[in-house]
Amino acid sequence: MTGGGENDQAPLVPLREDLRLLPGPTRPDGAPTWLVYDPVQHRYFQIDQHTRAILDLWPGASTASDLAEAAIQKLAIGKDDVENLIAFVMRHNLTLQPQSGGASALWDQKQRGRHGIIASLLHNYLFFRIPLVRPDRFLRTTLPLVEPLFSRVAAVLVALCGIIGLYLVSRQWDIFISAAGDFLSWEGLVWFSAALFFVKALHELGHAYTAVRYGCAVPAMGVAVMLLAPMLYTDVTDAWRLTSRRKRVAVASAGIIVELGLACLATLSWALLADGPLRSIALVVATTSWLLSVAMNLNPLMRFDGYYILADALGLENLLDRSFALGRWKMREVLFGLGDPQPEQVSDRHRRLMIGYAWAVWLYRLILFTGIALLVYHLFFKVLGIILFLVEIIYFILWPVWSECAEWLKRRQQIVASQRSLISMAVATALLLAFFVPWSARVEVPAVLEYETLNRIYPVRPAQVVEVHATQGAKVAKGDKLVELMSHEIESEIRHTKINLSLVETRRARFTADTVDREQALVLDRQFRSLKSKLLGLEAERQQLTVRASMAGVVLAIDPSLAPGRIVARRDAMALVGEPTALAARGFIAELDVSRIEAGTQGRFIPDDLTHPSFGVVVTDIGASGVSVIDIEALTSVHGGPIAVANKRDRGLVPTAGYYPIRLSAEARHVPVLRSLKGLVVLDGTRESMAGRTWRRAAGILVRERGF
Repeated sequence: MTGGGENDQAPLVPLREDLRLLPGPTRPDGAPTWLVYDPVQHRYFQIDQHTRAILDLWPGASTASDLAEAAIQKLAIGKDDVENLIAFVMRHNLTLQPQSGGASALWDQKQRGRHGIIASLLHNYLFFRIPLVRPDRFLRTTLPLVEPLFSRVAAVLVALCGIIGLYLVSRQWDIFISAAGDFLSWEGLVWFSAALFFVKALHELGHAYTAVRYGCAVPAMGVAVMLLAPMLYTDVTDAWRLTSRRKRVAVASAGIIVELGLACLATLSWALLADGPLRSIALVVATTSWLLSVAMNLNPLMRFDGYYILADALGLENLLDRSFALGRWKMREVLFGLGDPQPEQVSDRHRRLMIGYAWAVWLYRLILFTGIALLVYHLFFKVLGIILFLVEIIYFILWPVWSECAEWLKRRQQIVASQRSLISMAVATALLLAFFVPWSARVEVPAVLEYETLNRIYPVRPAQVVEVHATQGAKVAKGDKLVELMSHEIESEIRHTKINLSLVETRRARFTADTVDREQALVLDRQFRSLKSKLLGLEAERQQLTVRASMAGVVLAIDPSLAPGRIVARRDAMALVGEPTALAARGFIAELDVSRIEAGTQGRFIPDDLTHPSFGVVVTDIGASGVSVIDIEALTSVHGGPIAVANKRDRGLVPTAGYYPIRLSAEARHVPVLRSLKGLVVLDGTRESMAGRTWRRAAGILVRERGF
């Protein structure tokens, strides 16, 4: 009967004599539990009252069939429960030898459990442990030294330090934030790494000392490697023997409490210390402890401290696997209504909590493993990055989905016969149609509307405003004065040039009377022509300081700070003049959408300002190549626009994806647009399905990464 009912009359192998049966914690419903301790593997297995009753019958049974009959008669326990227990005992090697095959069966079982080199690397590169020390003796020897830290007095003092520290820091918050920004330097990263190691070492010692204080053994401490990033770990498996849930929660939360205590002391130290290395260290410890304790360790969706705290607090051991079983059961019932019994009987409150927890973990893992896949893709060189990316996606995301789908295939006859399945299939079919059928012809283009002909008015040189003739909204003719400027430098140059020119003219007039001037006649003639030419040039520059309209149109905008006496630089735009007879939209189209439109494609411009009407537009020009920078700031993400950009100091606003410039003519006339009107152009392009768009995006990434 071992392993699901095979060979019922095979001799039932005795349980190992070194196994220990210990009392376990009481369940939330008041039912007792027990722990089976395997000293060889240093593992604990929690069992309920029925399982213990079957194990009590084990020594008196000669075969698996005898054990099942005894359980049915004396305990009213089903045959399936006995079969599952025997399979569990054999799978974890809790008998003196395998049910059949002796030592060779053990060897075969071990060989089946091994992976090849490549499979092992793929399975273990994400997380593995390296034990370094056996600290149990050291911890028990030094426990009296740290015992005072477990007192209520110590907790109150540390909390007061934290409250005082936070108050003092709040009074110099700007300095605190500015100092924290120094971590971005290489020196800051070194300090941060050292502080992180120090904090995490004390974190693990917190777990270890708390476990030893409650009588548990700590067999190993070492380094766990997650995604090739090392972190410290402590083996506190022995905390399973604790029957008090309060003590188990204390062991699980000890590391977080230590980190928060360090953060309290470090925050106060930073507020009191003078500038120097010690204050920098206090800042690093304070920020490291606060952030990592909350962001990582308290997260119950991963197997960190928060998970064990939640499981122990709820009294739900093995919370993750049990929740997954209930989550899969509930999902199948929602989709197919199969009427399967619950994997285990728990209260309604716990069932809802466990199902919600399972679904939350699945969603979290989907996001997390996708993020990890992208991270490893970017961390390593192209080939290895792509391989690890595919491993993450296939092994951690697609494989669990395929496993569940395989279970559905096994039960396809039962699923097809269910009425609930018809509804689920209809919904799935609708989703597939929505994904694969090219429904949408919509192409969206972020754009701005402006007058087709624009003239931005800049001064020809730095100057002072004398008079402003232009007003916003006023019509101007070509050549009309807009702004009069005056340059003190030009005026000074003109005065000096006129004085020098007057001197030269005087000397030229004395040719006949002055021997020296007569000998320098040629030189004076050249100086005269040069000064005359310079004066004409300066006067021409003075004339250019009177800014005039270069075209007929409307003054769309005028700098509100433009007033007599103000100094303007060459880069200061003083006014904007546009031709009101035609409008044009200018924007950027995503690289994936370029092939779906062409010159002549029609659409509508929808302004962000809903006080303006929408109107038709026609594509007139599409850029032949993508843009390296986005020159319309209003459309970029840093200014609240839809185009994601990176602000590069040396290059400008660089788009994070491919965009092409596009220009469209507007059908509307005389729309009251001042400087520009931001909006969205919706074009009627070639129809495309979501599947086709996804495939083209993936193909584009592959082509780009292969260097084609």
